Amino acid sequence: MAGIKVPLNYSNNKNADGQPLPLDYQSSIGTYDLILGFRAAIKKITLSAGAQLPLEQVNENAFFPELYTDSAAYKYSPTNDFERKSDLLFRASYNIAFEKSSILLQPNLLAIYHLGNDSYFDLSGTRVTIENSQGLTLNAGATTTKSFKNASALEILIAAPLVVREVRPDGLTRSFVLNLQYKIPF
Repeated sequence: MAGIKVPLNYSNNKNADGQPLPLDYQSSIGTYDLILGFRAAIKKITLSAGAQLPLEQVNENAFFPELYTDSAAYKYSPTNDFERKSDLLFRASYNIAFEKSSILLQPNLLAIYHLGNDSYFDLSGTRVTIENSQGLTLNAGATTTKSFKNASALEILIAAPLVVREVRPDGLTRSFVLNLQYKIPF
């Protein structure tokens, strides 16, 4: 498998007062990424492994918690000109097919290992490493797929983290994820 992730924007959205928002409130982390991987099915078990490699970092975020008067801003890491490291991914799924209804249920575990500590430029213009931003995230999830005669499919994914990195400046952690998608082959 191979793919490219394209940023939705430069991660530079601001609040109503014109202050930069932390990455948790951005719709993009501001990177063009190459995603490479493979998948192997062994009876009812599917194993997938891959890597997400930032190729170009176009993040223009300028968030510093010290620029806010609200102390709640300090729960977010500074991310001025944020530079993100690569991830390794591994997923193990178990396939439960309901043949008469063409429904497939796939409970799974997804491990994401962030390969290095991310960094940002501080107010003096020095690149600073964000300690403890390297590490493991482990998610438990389930995907339900309903396949149709025209080879299209409706999927519902639900997931929640079991283990998270100590510091997650990229804003990618959620306590719960629900995703609905419709696939059309071409």
